[in-house]
Amino acid sequence: MKSSITYDDVAKAANQIVARQESPNIRMVRLLIGSGSFSTIAKHLTTWREQSQGSLPAQTPEWEVSPELRALLAQEITRHVHQKEAAQEAMIQRFVGEREDTLAENERLERQIEALTSQLEEIRTKEIQSEERIRLLGSQIEEERKKAGEMTTRFHEAEKTIVRLEVWIETTEKERGKKHATEKKSSPSRKRSGASGKSPALTKPAKFMTLEDEAPQSLEPEQRHDSKEKEAKLQ
Repeated sequence: MKSSITYDDVAKAANQIVARQESPNIRMVRLLIGSGSFSTIAKHLTTWREQSQGSLPAQTPEWEVSPELRALLAQEITRHVHQKEAAQEAMIQRFVGEREDTLAENERLERQIEALTSQLEEIRTKEIQSEERIRLLGSQIEEERKKAGEMTTRFHEAEKTIVRLEVWIETTEKERGKKHATEKKSSPSRKRSGASGKSPALTKPAKFMTLEDEAPQSLEPEQRHDSKEKEAKLQ
């Protein structure tokens, strides 16, 4: 294979093509030569045509196309062109329609995304508010538990006090019963003294007497023992 194409190579190939009653061109010349760049062949072929102008024999066509056939060919070409144009126009319209549908779908999806984003923000806001409410409720519950614990302690203390008072009242009533029985066995003068309706001297008027004035702390050892037993049962 030649490294470069010369003018003589191109001219020889062009003359062979002319001998076959054909008009030489770059592709045909290159096929005959077998290699070469199109630009080099085009340059040499142009030079060959300039030099060969006027020396080539006039070529007369072997046959001539009638006007009717030309008209039919023109009509057929026009129809084919119109069909191509119509097909291309339909394709363009289809693409335009699909583009509009795509744009509409994108707008719908964007609106849907905005709505979902808004709902998500609302849910997050509600979650934050719920967490704050839960925290406040937890604090309130803890406070109520403390109050309940204090009330339970007070209740137990009150129960213990009630038990002590019940034991004290029971013991006091027993002592009064014994005292009353002793008074019955006393002399008639003692009975008359008792019948006169005078009460034994009190350190304090009876109407102002309260349970606190007769405190459970003054109980006898036996009374205190009974009180402790009742308190133990309550615990």
